[in-house]
Amino acid sequence: MRDYYETLGVRRGASAKEIKSTYRKLARKYHPDVNPGDKKAEAKFKEVAEAYRVLSDEKLRKQYDQLGHEMFTKGYASQTGGAGAQGFDFSNLDFSAFGRGAKGASGFGSFRDMFSSIFSQENSFGRGAGAEAAPRKPQDIHYRMEIGFMDAVRGRKAVISLRREVLCSACKGTGTGPGSSSTCPTCGGTGKTQSAMPGFGNVVQVCPRCGGSGKVGSPCRDCGGKGATIKTERIRVTVPSGIDDGGKIRIPGKGNEGPGGVSDLYITFSVQQHPLFTRKGPNIYCEVPISVPEAVLGAKIEIPTIDGKANMRIPPGTQSGQTLRLLGKGVQIRKSGARGDQYVTVKIVVPKKMSEEMRQLMREFGRLSPENPRASLGGS
Repeated sequence: MRDYYETLGVRRGASAKEIKSTYRKLARKYHPDVNPGDKKAEAKFKEVAEAYRVLSDEKLRKQYDQLGHEMFTKGYASQTGGAGAQGFDFSNLDFSAFGRGAKGASGFGSFRDMFSSIFSQENSFGRGAGAEAAPRKPQDIHYRMEIGFMDAVRGRKAVISLRREVLCSACKGTGTGPGSSSTCPTCGGTGKTQSAMPGFGNVVQVCPRCGGSGKVGSPCRDCGGKGATIKTERIRVTVPSGIDDGGKIRIPGKGNEGPGGVSDLYITFSVQQHPLFTRKGPNIYCEVPISVPEAVLGAKIEIPTIDGKANMRIPPGTQSGQTLRLLGKGVQIRKSGARGDQYVTVKIVVPKKMSEEMRQLMREFGRLSPENPRASLGGS
């Protein structure tokens, strides 16, 4: 028999979290629903499930580390007064019906339902036999919202129109028409069914026929038996100041609604481009043109910022393409409240039209200038 640590591909000193994470990846990989009719994948799934059953239980893992596969012997099982690890042999399970989604073969419906009931966090082996599978919480809603550049910088209030599932007001989520419901014959009105699993005892799950309501009847006319209807709702959204492109917020209780509760709404923001500014994190970048005299002599110029106009000093001898920094003129950092900076790249603009007097001044300037801008290139 193969070593359980080797089966899961983890070291002996692996943490419980590491074992759980590795097991889930392998379970998804070899899941019979993913590999219909593949006997090798089915056998592999049984192996990793059995290995995880032992290694995820602190007491069983300790015993396994001490005794190895000797703990599977009948002698050891009788001495420990129980099943030891023998009861978790998956070889007795018939997976053939699960891959086809057949119902009634083992009282579970599709293998996906059985897998969720037995192996999920909410109903894991560690809780023991008879653990109940609660109705699943509906899926969260993910919504992409486009906002302007300055809206992302400053924040704003907005209202979005969203289609979401809500419990049917006519049947209250049962899916049956008013006055037509009767006790579910499958579960006897309890909303739960029990199925015997080799080595696990009775596993309790939500009744597949009534969906946990305990009632059956003719389908509700309003929802067609689904128990939920689609509602278009206007939801107020607060765009946080400083949110960046791809940033997310969560609005609790505004997702889909179902018997398992209400999920959440997640909004991802797409920020539009700005004609003057670009942004990298909390910092703002822009390009500003300056004249030849401003670059040569220096000047105090007015430039645009996200707060409006601001003054910036151009040092004498500034070169085209040089970047200057304005402290605290960037975007507010959401956690600290501090602000980034604004980086201004100057571009020297040479006048296209010049008077004769200007040309004469430029000739004189060239004659008096001691610098050769191409000196660093060397001679032939």
